[in-house]
Amino acid sequence: IFTRRRGIMKGRILTAVILALLIVTSSAAAVQFGAPQPVANPNGFALGVGYFYSQNKWEPTDNTSDFDSKMTRNEVYIQASAATKYVEGYLRLGGTNVKLDNDTSVALGTDFNDSGVIFGGIGARGYYPVTSNFGIGPVVQASLYDNFTDSYNGIEIKLKNPWEISAALAFQGNIGDNLIIYAGPYLFWSKFDIDGGGSWEAKNNFGGMGGVRFKFGKNFSIEIEGQYTDEFSAGGVFTVSF
Repeated sequence: IFTRRRGIMKGRILTAVILALLIVTSSAAAVQFGAPQPVANPNGFALGVGYFYSQNKWEPTDNTSDFDSKMTRNEVYIQASAATKYVEGYLRLGGTNVKLDNDTSVALGTDFNDSGVIFGGIGARGYYPVTSNFGIGPVVQASLYDNFTDSYNGIEIKLKNPWEISAALAFQGNIGDNLIIYAGPYLFWSKFDIDGGGSWEAKNNFGGMGGVRFKFGKNFSIEIEGQYTDEFSAGGVFTVSF
């Protein structure tokens, strides 16, 4: 019993320290990662509904004036996954709006807005249990968006095929049978081309995230995650496991 309590306390302390460091130092946003442990039951499937509010800074790829602009997105999606005991793959399909705050941009001259944009994603996670209460694992994912479109004085502006790729290394602590806490650093790449010339990319490529997953019995769970960018991003997903 004493050894088990020490394991729980070690997992809590380590995860809390990692999360605190990430909140101070992180600088890029991605779509929700989730804990490295599969959310689907072993050798089973899962279906979830999620929402994520994302904020991060973007800049022209040939930026010579140190100009950047904040992009915000509200994403709603469904997620389907299949898992073994320690490895899970998942697919996402959803819709998003987008705002690129560009008031001082020479390129566009005003805010860029679009909504009802379809996106799809694919990802995988893996979990290695170091102890019964603590483990570690990678999460990798990629998303592709339909074109973002807006118009100014009758001129259509199109941001072509935005995409993002991200990879995280998550540290996980298990508290009892129903609560998981996790945190970790991640790398992030994202880019779009402007129709007619030029391209933009995410300003920063390193960030951090942390979250909690609470299980209701064997088949239901809610997961909430925060990511600290130049500003805060957050989301959650409700999942039914089969």
